Amino acid sequence: MKLTQRALKDAVQAGVLSAQQAEDLAHFLAQQRAVTPTFTFSHLLYYLGGFLAMGAMMLLLGLGWESFGAPWIVLLSIFYSLIGLFAMRRLLSKHHLLPAGICAAFLVCLTPITIYGSMQWAGIWPKEQWVNGSWHAVLVQLSAVLTAAVLLRKYKLPFITLPLAVACWFLSVELVAFVFHDANTWNLQNLVSLYCGLILILSAFMIELRTTAKADYAFWFYMVGGVAFWWGLTFQVVDDDFSKHLYFIINLITIVVGVLLVRRVFVVLGVMGTFGYFNYLAFDVFRSNWAFVIVLTAVGLGLIYLGVLWQKHEKEITQKARAVLPRGLQKVLDKRERY
Repeated sequence: MKLTQRALKDAVQAGVLSAQQAEDLAHFLAQQRAVTPTFTFSHLLYYLGGFLAMGAMMLLLGLGWESFGAPWIVLLSIFYSLIGLFAMRRLLSKHHLLPAGICAAFLVCLTPITIYGSMQWAGIWPKEQWVNGSWHAVLVQLSAVLTAAVLLRKYKLPFITLPLAVACWFLSVELVAFVFHDANTWNLQNLVSLYCGLILILSAFMIELRTTAKADYAFWFYMVGGVAFWWGLTFQVVDDDFSKHLYFIINLITIVVGVLLVRRVFVVLGVMGTFGYFNYLAFDVFRSNWAFVIVLTAVGLGLIYLGVLWQKHEKEITQKARAVLPRGLQKVLDKRERY
C-alpha cells in the first residue's frame, strides 16, 4: 500500500498518529522519494525537461554542423558542458538530487559529441558520417562510459546510472563489431545486446546485495539491462518452432523474476513477450482455428482467477517464494517493500 496524505489524515482521525507525527512522517517520505526513481508528476517534469534540453542541444548542434562544421560542435559542446556543470552543482547545493542527476546525464551525453567533433576537426575521423566497429566509434562510446563512471563516483547521483548503463550497452555492440568486423550482422548485434543485458542485470543484482545506501542505484541498471536483454532476445531472427516456444518460457521466467525482485520492468517486458508469442500462435500456427480461440479465452479467464487467488494469498505465497532466495537478497527486498 502506498501511503498518501489521505491515509495519514485517516490515521490521525483514528488516533493511530498524532498530527505532528503525521507531518513528520510525510516529510520523511518526501525525502525518501527524492532519492528513489518514481514517476510522480514533478519527476515526470524533470525527465521531460531534461530530454527536451538534450533534444534542443542535438538540433542546435546539427544546425551548427551544417553552417560551421566541426569547430562549432566542439566549442558549443564545451559551452553547454560548462552550463550543465554549473546547474548540477547549483542543484546539488540545494539538495535537488534528481534534477542534478539529469544535468549530470546531460554532461555524459555531451562528452561523445565533443570527442566526435574533435576527431572531425583534427581530420582523423573517416570520411563516412559514422563507421560501426571502427576504433573511432569505440573511443566515442568509451568516453561516455568513463565520464559517467567519474561523475557517479564523485557525486553519487543515482540517475547517472541511466546514461552509464546505456553507454555500456552501446559500447558492447561497438566492441564486438570492432573485434569481429566481418561478422557484423543483425543477429550478432542482438546477441551482444542479450548478453550485455544479462551482465547489466547481474550487476544491478550485485549492487543491491552490497550497497547500504538509501538511494536505488540498481533501478536504471535493471531497466536498461532488462530492455537490452529483451530486445536481443525478441529480435533474433529464428525460424524453428522450438526457439519460439523457448522464447515464451523465458518470458514467463522474466515475469516471475520481476515479481520476486519487485521490479516491474521485468513483468512488463515478460508480458509483452508473452503477448507476442500468443500472437504468433494465433496468426501462424492456429490461423482460423476456432478451438484455439476458445482455449485462449479459457486461459485468459483462468489467469484472472489466478489473480484473484494471488491477491487473497499474496503474503503467504511471497513469503514462501522469498524463503528460497539468499538471505542477503531477502534483506534487500524487505527493505524495499512498500506498505
